[in-house]
Amino acid sequence: GRWRVDPGLVLGWLRAMDAARLEDLAAGFVTEEQAARGVFACACDWMVSGGRAYGRGLNVGAKAAHVVVFNRELGLLEEERIHPALNLGMRCLYQGLSGAALRRIASSTGAFIAMSKRHGAEFDRPDSKGKIAGFIEAFGISRSECVESDWPTFNRFFTRRLRPEARPIAEPARPEVAVQPADSRLIVFARVADSTRLWIKGRNFTLAALLGDDEQARYFEDGAVSVHRLAPQDYHRFHVPIDCTVGETREIQGELWTVNPVAVNSIDVLTENRRNVTYLESERCGRVAYVAVGAHMVGSIRYTADSDDSDDAPLARPAAGAALTKGQDLGFFQFGGSTIVCVWRKGAIRFDADLLAQSGRSTEALVRLGQSLGRLA
Repeated sequence: GRWRVDPGLVLGWLRAMDAARLEDLAAGFVTEEQAARGVFACACDWMVSGGRAYGRGLNVGAKAAHVVVFNRELGLLEEERIHPALNLGMRCLYQGLSGAALRRIASSTGAFIAMSKRHGAEFDRPDSKGKIAGFIEAFGISRSECVESDWPTFNRFFTRRLRPEARPIAEPARPEVAVQPADSRLIVFARVADSTRLWIKGRNFTLAALLGDDEQARYFEDGAVSVHRLAPQDYHRFHVPIDCTVGETREIQGELWTVNPVAVNSIDVLTENRRNVTYLESERCGRVAYVAVGAHMVGSIRYTADSDDSDDAPLARPAAGAALTKGQDLGFFQFGGSTIVCVWRKGAIRFDADLLAQSGRSTEALVRLGQSLGRLA
C-alpha cells in the first residue's frame, strides 16, 4: 500500500535536527502526506547545509517543499492544490543554475509567450468546453456561486461571473474600509522594504522597475504594498479595493513566468512579467498603483469598467475618468495563474492586524473578494 508516516515520529525527528520550536513544527504539517514530503525535503537540506535553512520549522516560498496558505475564514493552515509534476517542473525552471539556463532559452525563443497564445486559442474553441467539468471537480468549484451554469468555452468559464451574494462587499457604506480586490492568496507589507526582505526575493525588484516610471515610484516611496496571487482554480476577475476614479494606464511588455511563490521568492517575476499599471485616484487616500501581472498561460489582461460590462466587448485598458465604487469589476485574466499588486502611498492604509501577522511569518492568507483589507487614512 501507500507509504504512510507517523506525524509524531516526523515531528520528533525534525525537532532533533534543528532548534525550531515544537509548536511551529506542529503547525507546519496539515496532512500525513504533507509531513512525509516535508521529511524528505528537510532531510535533503539537512545533509547539505546541516538543517540551517529549516530553523523556523514551517518553510515558505523558495525553501518550501509545498505551498501552504492560511485560510482566513477557517483560521487554519492548508496545503494548496498543485500537481506534484508541476511543482517539480517549477523548481527545475525557477531555481538553480539549470533553471537560469532554461529561462534564458525560453526568453530568447519566446517559448512561454507562444505557448500562452496557443493555449489561449485552444481554450476559446467550442471543443474546450469538455474540460470544464473535470476542472470543477478537481478544484471543488461551486456552480451555485456562478451567474451562469453553462459556458460555451473553457475561457468563458474561467472568466465566469459570480453572484453578488457569493462575495458580499465589507461595509459598503464606509468608504474608509478597503476591500480585497480578488479571490487570492494575499501577503501585505506596511513598507515596501519589508516586502523585499521577507517575500519578493528577486535581485532587481524596485518600485521604479515594477511601475516602469521613476516619478511615480517617488510618489510611493516608503509606501505599503499588497500582493494578491490568483491560482488557476480561483475566480479570475479583479475588482477595485476602494471608491476611486480611473487614472492613467500603462502597459509594460515582458515575460510570462509563473507567479507561484517558488518563482516570486527566487527571481524577478514582478518586474520581468507582462503587466498593466492602472492608477486609481481617491480623495481619501490619494493615488493607488494597481498592477495586473500576467503569468504563465495568461497572455491576456482585459478590462470591463465603463464598457457594456460583457465578455463580448472587453477593453484593452480601462476608460480614464470612470468613477468606480469599491468591489466593482475592473477586468479579468484569461486562463492561468496571475497576480494583482497594489502599491499605496506612505500612511495611506493600515492593513488588518491578522493579515499583517501572517505576512510577518511569510505566509500568504487565503482571502475572498470583498473581505476587509484594511482602513484608509
